[in-house]
Amino acid sequence: MKRVFSGVWLLLAIIWSFPAIACSKKLVILTIDDGPSTAFVEKVSKTLKQYHASATFFCIGKNIQADPSALKLIHQNGFEIGNHSFSHRNLTRLSDKEIKAEINRTSDLINQITGLKPTYFRPPGGAYNQRVKKVIESTGLKMAMWTIDPKDWRGKNGPNPKQTVNYITGRLSPGAIILLHEKGNTWKALPTLLDRLEKQGYEAVSLSEFDRHNKQAATFKR
Repeated sequence: MKRVFSGVWLLLAIIWSFPAIACSKKLVILTIDDGPSTAFVEKVSKTLKQYHASATFFCIGKNIQADPSALKLIHQNGFEIGNHSFSHRNLTRLSDKEIKAEINRTSDLINQITGLKPTYFRPPGGAYNQRVKKVIESTGLKMAMWTIDPKDWRGKNGPNPKQTVNYITGRLSPGAIILLHEKGNTWKALPTLLDRLEKQGYEAVSLSEFDRHNKQAATFKR
């Protein structure tokens, strides 16, 4: 998805990453934002299964409406679905009522299509404040951020796949949360990334899988 945010908020979205979650195993959390679209999900699902990896897909409500089959495909392949708001707006500029509508409308769509309710919510662009965080928590969802952002959302197709892979693998540690997006070069980078992870002894898992392996939840608390 093209980012339309500006000013200081965009700067924070670009640079604001957090420390990895303490973890006794070499697990990293793979998250993929801004979908879903059937073409992308088909390619990524095949690659994830090939490497026995998992991921959490943070989906946008209006994209789910446009391509409900893509959400079904994520669910059928056994991958986790997270809530990424309905229209990908800057939540800090919305009222409490509007924020709840963005979250609940998307959660309802996910539930209608898959029969499941999401556990995690990721604010668009990572933009939030204490008021937004409180509203998110009032919906019963956990706010999930990231620790590694290769900025693959830049440009029409994202940066060169090699650049994305090198950026991520140069910053790995157990408990890292990798932020990826629905971009052409991102799915092209994924096989090499997963191969590198495997060779370095890492396992790529979803947020819920990490939580089951680790006592400390893979969410950002402030």
